[in-house]
Amino acid sequence: MQQGEQKPAWSEEEKGNIDIIVSRLEVDIEYWESRSKRRVDEDKRVINWLKSLKERYTWKPSDEQITWLYRAADDASKDSRMKQVLENLLSDLKKLRGE
Repeated sequence: MQQGEQKPAWSEEEKGNIDIIVSRLEVDIEYWESRSKRRVDEDKRVINWLKSLKERYTWKPSDEQITWLYRAADDASKDSRMKQVLENLLSDLKKLRGE
């Protein structure tokens, strides 16, 4: 795999919870439409935001990307600051991958 992996940031249970909240807010909008335009606009904005949360993805680096960063860190041995930054980046990326 050449590029890092992208996986949904939410579990199926979390997505289901978002759907429940959105559904309840949509019912709430029907009630408030006849009473308050401002409230309806706010609820619609929140519903759109909640829906967008379901589509968020996390990124994890691929094995190839990690390998090339190790090589770059090794090549950077003449520049101690660059080596330190690359090694810190590698450490953070490994945490993202759960290593």
